[in-house]
Order: sequence, then structure tokens, then C-alpha cells
Amino acid sequence: MMLKLDDETAQRLTEKVTNENHVVRLVYDHEGCGCAVSGVPLLVEAAAAEEGDVLLSHHPLPFYIWGPHRIFFAEYLQLKANPGKETFTLQSSSEIFSPHVRLQLM
Repeated sequence: MMLKLDDETAQRLTEKVTNENHVVRLVYDHEGCGCAVSGVPLLVEAAAAEEGDVLLSHHPLPFYIWGPHRIFFAEYLQLKANPGKETFTLQSSSEIFSPHVRLQLM
């Protein structure tokens, strides 16, 4: 898998992360959604990657996804900052996974 960020998105994420040594994890959150396949993507700032995480990108900071959650996403992803908002759009070339992804502190 691969995650692409444009310069504006990279800058916005760098500004939001509270510690330059932290990583960002792409998480498929299905808590309270009814079942495991009805989840939403989240970006979570964490102190470190967890066991089973797979590196997606290292620009501007390390991005990981938990290995089993890869099935919910496309092989090539793009994250774009939403102008004038605190959210991001996560998409592939053929699908928008979420137009309102937030960065949360773990």
C-alpha cells in the first residue's frame, strides 16, 4: 500500500501533530458502527507504531496502517487537506473513503 500527500496536506499535518517524534496511524474504526465492515477511517497520532503495523509513507512523518485493516482500502491512497476546515479527504483513484477524516490524539 502507498499513501500520497500533497505539500499543503503535509504542512497541515505537520502543524497538527503534537510531537515531532510521533507517528500517524490510519485506522478503520468500527466501534459502534454495527459491524466490522461498517467503519470509518480515522487518522490517529500515536507515540509509536504498533505490532502488525505496515508503513504507508514517511513524508512528512511516518504513516502506518494496521496490517489487517488494509483490506478496507485501495492499494494507492491519497490524503488531501480540506480548504478552510480541520479535516482531510481520503480517496483512491476510483473511490472517496471519507471526505471528513480527522486527526485524533491516541
